[in-house]
Amino acid sequence: MACFVQQAASWRPYGRSSVARKCRFFASVGSRGSRLAVIGLGNPGNEFRSTRHNIGFDIIEAFAQRHGGNMKMAQKFLAEMCEIKLDRKTVMLVKPMTFMNLSGTSVRKIVDFYKLPHDAILVVADDIYLELGRVRLRAKGSSGGHNGLKHIEKSLGTQIYPRLKVGVGGPDKADLKDYVLGKFKRSEIDAVDDMLWTCVELIDEWVNTADLSKVVNNVTKKN
Repeated sequence: MACFVQQAASWRPYGRSSVARKCRFFASVGSRGSRLAVIGLGNPGNEFRSTRHNIGFDIIEAFAQRHGGNMKMAQKFLAEMCEIKLDRKTVMLVKPMTFMNLSGTSVRKIVDFYKLPHDAILVVADDIYLELGRVRLRAKGSSGGHNGLKHIEKSLGTQIYPRLKVGVGGPDKADLKDYVLGKFKRSEIDAVDDMLWTCVELIDEWVNTADLSKVVNNVTKKN
């Protein structure tokens, strides 16, 4: 199913593109309450900025910029965070500063403090098994070998929490670690930029509804 995303010339994190990208979904319905958390995974530090593994951070920053959020360090939760009000909901945007492999520590602190049900969080992470430009919404599932998701699963004691998996492609011959910690190629910038817009639109819709099939359908109908 193609997700056509509204473009805005004033905001282009990576470049310029109007290419529509595809996304897949798995349906989920739940009662989440009025406080939600969108958690983008990545590694802190300038050396990791704009790398494939940090696409979760990039999406959180893009979403914050779109809605006027200002990310600040919240030491209590070991994360950079901000709160925005959308559709009578309080949406926390979160970038764990624990490094990828310990992401669950920050997530668990937030979930416990705010007493969030697991369907009130959306984790955004890179996926090497999805081609660049594809995204997938899932209500639950395994970590797929992703160390950040693996630690969240361990920390929460469950695989049942929504996640937005963002395709960064897989290495042909390169070492996997070098690949995910490497930056996108110049030729990939338009596709990455388009994918970020897709994710921002999907998160906007996820705030509105816990039904992931409706999230994708509503984004599709916008164009």
